Amino acid sequence: MGYFNIIESLKDIEVNEDMKSMTKDKKNKDVDKLVEALLKRDIDFIPNKYIKSEKSFYNRSSFNKGFVDNVISWTKSLKNKNPNGRRLCMICLGDGDRFIMISEVRDFTDLCRCFIFKVPDEDTMKSIFGLACEGKMTFDINNPKLDGCKLITDTYCTQGADFADIDTGREVITGYTRILNDTVLVMEYMFNILIKNFKRSYGDKYEYVVGQIADLCVNFEVSVTDDGFAVTFDFGGARNCNKIEKILKAKRGSAFCYIYKDGRSKIKLS
Repeated sequence: MGYFNIIESLKDIEVNEDMKSMTKDKKNKDVDKLVEALLKRDIDFIPNKYIKSEKSFYNRSSFNKGFVDNVISWTKSLKNKNPNGRRLCMICLGDGDRFIMISEVRDFTDLCRCFIFKVPDEDTMKSIFGLACEGKMTFDINNPKLDGCKLITDTYCTQGADFADIDTGREVITGYTRILNDTVLVMEYMFNILIKNFKRSYGDKYEYVVGQIADLCVNFEVSVTDDGFAVTFDFGGARNCNKIEKILKAKRGSAFCYIYKDGRSKIKLS
């Protein structure tokens, strides 16, 4: 190799080293916290600046857990305005005052949309419950309203391991039922479920997949919107995004969550 070829080779090495240095500097230092969150299924490791919620959840009722004895009656005949949505259950509750709880019926997850209304009097409760029992009432979870009643809870509830299917005729509220009181608790629970399913999708290859994501991820976000809950990885460009997409497809065993590209540089879990 001639002198000038050696000089050019050294220049190439310097450029490559500079590019590596730039890539290293560009890497988000908080990605290590993302890795911990993904491996331990715990959103608490993620700094607040990466957590976004377009929705607010709350529980202003006295019910949280252990309210089995407050159940007066229930029906599975309440119609969901969304024909593709989950089935709904109406539950009459009492603790001195009168309340109506409307909850999704559990399917593959124990996390169910949940609303509680304060009812002004006994006649109103009987009227509303009667219409629901007869299949004459439709409820819209995106615009929750009951005539004459005040909405005091708009959140999710969890049914736990002891949930009994309504079709069996057993209790719809059990000792394991828990109402999530605020947005923080809802997002904690959603993150845990999503990452649990993400891990199940990759089995013993999960740590490798997380490592590959961490190596190329330049930004990330955990969010809840009208479209649902998602974890978004930003790889800063199409090349690295395509590389991760190929790894995710190649290493996946079964699909327990949605994984898809969002634009040229991002991949979402939802």
